[in-house]
Amino acid sequence: MSDSLKKADDLKAKAKEIKAANEAIAEENNIHEPEEHEIDYGERVLSAIGYISFLCILPLLAKPDSEFCQHHGRQGLVLAIMSFVVPMGAAILYFLLYIPALAMGFRGIPIYGITFFSQTVITFISFYGVYLAFKKSGLPKIPVIGQLAKYLVW
Repeated sequence: MSDSLKKADDLKAKAKEIKAANEAIAEENNIHEPEEHEIDYGERVLSAIGYISFLCILPLLAKPDSEFCQHHGRQGLVLAIMSFVVPMGAAILYFLLYIPALAMGFRGIPIYGITFFSQTVITFISFYGVYLAFKKSGLPKIPVIGQLAKYLVW
């Protein structure tokens, strides 16, 4: 009987150690878990809408006091800016390389493939952002987008 009590105490101790380690990792990675009751369904929907191109302004303006909406709105704003800047950069690159490519005998550069690929990647990242907005977790960051979004503070 005492063996089973000792094993139960050992399991409880290990569970406390694991919980402490998870909290340390979350603090190290700057993951803040808001309370479940403070994020209602309306905020989740508004945050998900923020990933649809320039509708990212809605969560930023509608809920300025909600950390959840501001977080997802800033990430949506970075995605919206990238969806404009990346094709423009590809077009500029195309025009800069077009004349030298003609002089070397190339008929053209596959600019449409580059822009299509970049827009497809941005679209999938937006879908992932919508998933994160509805997911029951704290303030998850999209890998590169989240790092850029933390500089958007007003």
